[in-house]
Amino acid sequence: MNMDALNSLRVAVVSVYGNEITQRSTYNDIVSNNSTVIYTLPEYFKMQNDEILDMHWSFLLDIDNQLVLNDYVVDTTTKYEKIDEVIKLINEIGESSVTGFDPVILNVSNDGNVLEYINKLYDDSVECVNKIDGHTFSCSYEELPDDVIDDIIEKLKKYQLNL
Repeated sequence: MNMDALNSLRVAVVSVYGNEITQRSTYNDIVSNNSTVIYTLPEYFKMQNDEILDMHWSFLLDIDNQLVLNDYVVDTTTKYEKIDEVIKLINEIGESSVTGFDPVILNVSNDGNVLEYINKLYDDSVECVNKIDGHTFSCSYEELPDDVIDDIIEKLKKYQLNL
């Protein structure tokens, strides 16, 4: 293990309340935010284990190269780009128009029966239906698996072509 690389790692902790920081924020946005506190890795783990930290975003930073490494560990950029594409397509088509397309399947039983599907798309969430009891519920695009977002994009593009 390269100890120099390890020495350049820090964890930036930012309260989830009262600021504009999100998991998509840039390195400069994070380090310049007034509520950001930067810890070494051992400091952060101690604070976390001692339950001293309130609800927060945490970002793994490479301070030498000024990078947010969260995106390298979990590829959130791709998912957010896809979500942006879904929202753009919905806004182009019109939110009220995207209620009649083929449902997007969310959950399937072991024997292949559909258990849950997306019934309606909105620019900030989806309405889902439990096929067994008919219960509807909302969830955000961030909560959806990548393959479901891919399916939504594909169906929206096909729907848009048929307008």
